[in-house]
Amino acid sequence: MQITINSDQVGFDLKEYLKLRLLEANFEVKDLSNSRDAQPYYCDNTLKAVQDFVVGGYDRAILIHQNVYAATILANRFPGVRAAVCN
Repeated sequence: MQITINSDQVGFDLKEYLKLRLLEANFEVKDLSNSRDAQPYYCDNTLKAVQDFVVGGYDRAILIHQNVYAATILANRFPGVRAAVCN
């Protein structure tokens, strides 16, 4: 299974932990966030992950963001996407 994963700077540590666990479980993981210090706009991160999911053939996308509700609303605007907030 192919999974794309992305986070903002707030969720970076959790994203790194999840990425490690997914790799240990033999999932193919594409990491879209590259630095704990980067402060990308949530729309850019969300759009990258949704594009990989819808067009790029990835099976799942995981978004870890401080502004999770806005990212979920944005992601759900695309056909075939069912994004949900998990706490």
